[in-house]
Amino acid sequence: MSNRKVPRMTRGHYNMIADVIGNLNFKEDQKVFIARVFADRLSETNPRFSKDRFIDYVTNTNVRKLKQAAKAMRAYDKSKMRVYRDVLVNVE
Repeated sequence: MSNRKVPRMTRGHYNMIADVIGNLNFKEDQKVFIARVFADRLSETNPRFSKDRFIDYVTNTNVRKLKQAAKAMRAYDKSKMRVYRDVLVNVE
């Protein structure tokens, strides 16, 4: 990015952009892609900008909760693997 000063934006600006993206006549995955591109650039305009919250607003989902659920599933799978490994070790 150039050395020019980036203007500070507010929640109202972000909501307006998210509304425009959310109302596009595109497939959901295309909207998410566009929202991610915007989120990357908008994060440069305000240190408190939340990429996840912006994408949540665009898609009407909760990205943070989905990430937490995915993390919990990975942890669960790892704990199952530990149990399986212990059982295999004990059987041999």
